Amino acid sequence: MTYSDTLRQSIEAEKQSVDTERQSIEAENQNVDPQKQRPDLTTAHAKMKDLSPDQLPTEKCLKYGADALTDEELLAVIFRFGTGRLRVTQVARSVIECAEGYGGIAYLDRIPLGTLQQIEGVGQVRSVQLRCLSELARRMWEKGGGSKKERITSGKDVFEMFLPTLKPLEVEETWALYLDGKNGIIKKKMMTRGSVNSSMVSEREIFRDALLHSAVGIILIHNHPSGDPSPSLDDLEVTRKLRNGADLLGINLMDHVIIGDNNFISLKERGIL
Repeated sequence: MTYSDTLRQSIEAEKQSVDTERQSIEAENQNVDPQKQRPDLTTAHAKMKDLSPDQLPTEKCLKYGADALTDEELLAVIFRFGTGRLRVTQVARSVIECAEGYGGIAYLDRIPLGTLQQIEGVGQVRSVQLRCLSELARRMWEKGGGSKKERITSGKDVFEMFLPTLKPLEVEETWALYLDGKNGIIKKKMMTRGSVNSSMVSEREIFRDALLHSAVGIILIHNHPSGDPSPSLDDLEVTRKLRNGADLLGINLMDHVIIGDNNFISLKERGIL
């Protein structure tokens, strides 16, 4: 028997084993708006069997390994099948798009169960699967030493972290670094590309992410392509506005680090912040 034959038999056996689960999921989806259940012949009934083996998530995983799969494909393997209207990859894509509103796939556990259940093709069973998946990932991360977060203790730490990213750029980029109460890094995010000024840097987005991730502190970082990290008037104005907003929200604007050509200026360490 060839590898292809073995693979095909394995996949067929797996399909048979999920019939009961499929019926449970589809029963939940009967509560979806009938308009959403109406077939769309152009896309809705495009079946997974019509795709090439390299496009099928399970076969792709077996052939190339799990690290070759996208986030969407990994979720598709976990879900195993779609609905009468949607491919399993389309259901997975909907979940990932929903997660973007909560900080991305890394924060899947932040999505309320009720919100997950409203996604077509998810329902109660899959929402619980996702919550358990997030909890399993958290425990693996903690037991593997992941809870020992990288910590920021000085402007130099920020400089060394961001220099490889920002030094080669010919335009300015602004990043926000979100920290917990022990200065451990929760998240880093690129906020803008272009000159740093009050119209470009969105205070609302910076503070929204801080609240979303329960950050205690924020560090703002940007580069000067000229190589001179001396703060401009715009840099100082942005810092002033962010500090005022952070004070109102009870969040600490810990520093604003400007990176030049192998050098940097910390506004905190200069006594400006």
